[in-house]
Amino acid sequence: VYIGSGMVSNCVFRNCAYGVGQAWARSVVHLEKQDACLADSVVSGCYLKNGATGGYGPVQVKNGLMRNCLVCDTTAEDTSAAVPGGSAYVTGGTVEGCTFTRNRSATVGGVYASAGTVKDCVIWDNRVFGDLSSDPRDVWSGVNACFVGCVARIAINDSCKATTDPGRYGPQMKKVEGLNLTTSVTRAI
Repeated sequence: VYIGSGMVSNCVFRNCAYGVGQAWARSVVHLEKQDACLADSVVSGCYLKNGATGGYGPVQVKNGLMRNCLVCDTTAEDTSAAVPGGSAYVTGGTVEGCTFTRNRSATVGGVYASAGTVKDCVIWDNRVFGDLSSDPRDVWSGVNACFVGCVARIAINDSCKATTDPGRYGPQMKKVEGLNLTTSVTRAI
């Protein structure tokens, strides 16, 4: 879904297979301009197979606002490693009050941010493929100053909390508790 301007809210993007059999793939949701907004929505169980030009993960925020969303149980298989594809790829705009959990990627399991602001988010239980240790890319990559007031199992910077219990840091993790999201994705490679 390309959001050039305007608002998309209260939507569920579930079990999307994007980029499979295509030369390239970018993201399930892409926020392009400053007045683009994704709010109170869920991206779950999506599978992205990125080709030669790389991919941006399930959500790309170039500008605009992503607020109170849940991105969970996604897989971004970046075959080029040219562009990090994690739970979200942020190069501008604001991501606020969102939860990113149980996502997998070849390059960044958590959130990649090179510009913009990732504020008051929970980034939890994401993984880089094959990673069995505490790799910072499970949580974040890019510019650590973009992250403000986030909660993760490792500290991103001085304003972000490291914890073993993300549920006690606000309503974000409440979105995950009790969800019965099916994650069966047919992979046509």
